[in-house]
Amino acid sequence: AYSMKGDKAKMEEYLQKASNLGADNNPQVTALINGAKGYLAIKAAKARDDGKYKEAEDILGSAPQTNPNLYNKGLAQLLQGVNYDGAIASLTSAAQKNPNDAWTQYVTAIAYSRKGDEGNMSAALKKACELDNSLKAKALKDVEFDRYKNNQPFKDAIK
Repeated sequence: AYSMKGDKAKMEEYLQKASNLGADNNPQVTALINGAKGYLAIKAAKARDDGKYKEAEDILGSAPQTNPNLYNKGLAQLLQGVNYDGAIASLTSAAQKNPNDAWTQYVTAIAYSRKGDEGNMSAALKKACELDNSLKAKALKDVEFDRYKNNQPFKDAIK
């Protein structure tokens, strides 16, 4: 409810409380709590190699396969900078759950960019920009796309 109201601080406060409660050996509740724990592990990361992104990836692997959990898992994989194929698979699954999520498409474009796959990067970026027009300006400034900015597929994706 706090997320829907835009009160991110309260949302995170209650996620932390939920993750601290435990599940009393109830696997369904444990799985739900793991979604919150994974999100909190990402938020706690201070550096790529501090282990928090890997922790988040592992925790989210046993969370329900919802759009937010799959997105967060893909984000954790991407931010580790090691397994771009895993990030792309997680983000693609998240997009299948919610095809109108522009941020999932945008982060997918970043994963393809890091992998050096210009065709899939531009397709994901185009979809993101179609869903949220403000992402065009963001993409132009985003260093993740620097090596593609003068190429026609990138220009076509953000027009």
